[in-house]
Amino acid sequence: MDLQDYQNQIDRISKWRGQIYECMEFQLQSKTAIRLYEAIDYRMSTLNEIDRNIASGYLDLGLFKNHNNEFRTACICVCLESEYQRRLNNEISRCSEYEGDEPIFDNPDIKNNRVKDLIDYRIFSREPLSNTFKLGDSWGYFDSRIPVQIYEWIDKCFKDSPCRIRVEPDGLYQSRPRQMLIECVIYPPHYQWWKTMSIYKGQTAGSVYQLLGNDIGNYNDYYDFNILKIRRLEVSETRKEHNYISMMIEELQEEQFNLNPNKKYVVGRMIHLDSNAAIGVNYKDAIINHIDLAYNLYIDNTADDRLNSYLHNGQVTPADFRTHILRIENIPFESLLKIADSFFKSKTLLSEWFSNEFI
Repeated sequence: MDLQDYQNQIDRISKWRGQIYECMEFQLQSKTAIRLYEAIDYRMSTLNEIDRNIASGYLDLGLFKNHNNEFRTACICVCLESEYQRRLNNEISRCSEYEGDEPIFDNPDIKNNRVKDLIDYRIFSREPLSNTFKLGDSWGYFDSRIPVQIYEWIDKCFKDSPCRIRVEPDGLYQSRPRQMLIECVIYPPHYQWWKTMSIYKGQTAGSVYQLLGNDIGNYNDYYDFNILKIRRLEVSETRKEHNYISMMIEELQEEQFNLNPNKKYVVGRMIHLDSNAAIGVNYKDAIINHIDLAYNLYIDNTADDRLNSYLHNGQVTPADFRTHILRIENIPFESLLKIADSFFKSKTLLSEWFSNEFI
C-alpha cells in the first residue's frame, strides 16, 4: 500500500456509520478486513514520536487491547485521521452549493422558488422556537447553522422584508420530525449604532480582533481559543459612492490536525451587507439593502493563506468551498449587531468589536 492508497482507505473509513473506534474493533475481528489490516500496517511503518505521544492517552483507555502496543498505536492514528476526514467531509458537504438533484428539489414549490443556494423563506410555515418547517403536507429543516433567534426577528421584526434561506438538502418528511427546541429571548434589535455613516467615498476602514488563548486566568479568551477554536474577527467597511457603503465581517475558526501540522481547515462565518445610506445619515434612518450570512471553508494551504491575510487590506484568498445560508432585504441598519451577536461564536471578540466601534 502506498500513500495514495492509504488516504483512499482513510476516506472510506471516515464514511463508516457510528463511532469509528467501535466499528474498527468489530472489523478487526473479521478475516475479510484485508484492506483495513493493510492500512494499519502501512500506518505502523510510518509511526513517529508525535504519533506515539498523542496515542498514548488512548492506550490507557484500553482501545484495541487484544493487540500489541505498536499495532494499537497505528489503529488509534488511523481512527484519528479518519475522524478528522469525517469532520472535513462534513464541512465540505455543508459548504457546497446545491447540485439541483438533492431530494428537497423533488418538491416543485422548493424547486421553483430557488435562487442559487437559497429558497424563498415566505413559502414555508415554521414551527415556533425551532428550525423545523411545514410545506403543504411535508416537513423539513432549515439549515441548522442559522440561530433560532434570527427566525424570530424575521417573523416578528422583518416580516415585510424579502428573505431567502438555505434548506437542509436531504429531503422532506411525511410526518413532523424531531424539533430542535431552544430557549431564547425575543426582542427587536435596539443597539445604538454610528451617529452618522462617516466613511467617505473611496475609503476603506477595517479592524481585527484576535484571540491569544494563552492566559488561563482569562476564561472567556481561553475558552474561545482552545475549545471553540476561534482565531479572530475581521471587519471591513468600504464606501464606493457617496450613497453606497458595503461591509464584510468574518469570524475565523481553525481546526488543526494534531498528527500532521500541515493539515488543517478554517471555517469562516461571514456577514456581508450593503446600504445606500449617505454620509451624515443618522443610523436610525439607515436601511440595509441586503444582508447575507455565508460559510467559507479554507483547506490546508488555502487555510494558511487566509490566516495570513486580512479583509481590510483588500482581497483575501478565495475559499475552497462557500455557501450562503440566509439573505434578508430592507431592514434597519442597527439590526446588524443583533444578527452578528447570534451568528458569531466568540462573545469575547464580539464584545471587543462592539466596545470599540459602537459604544
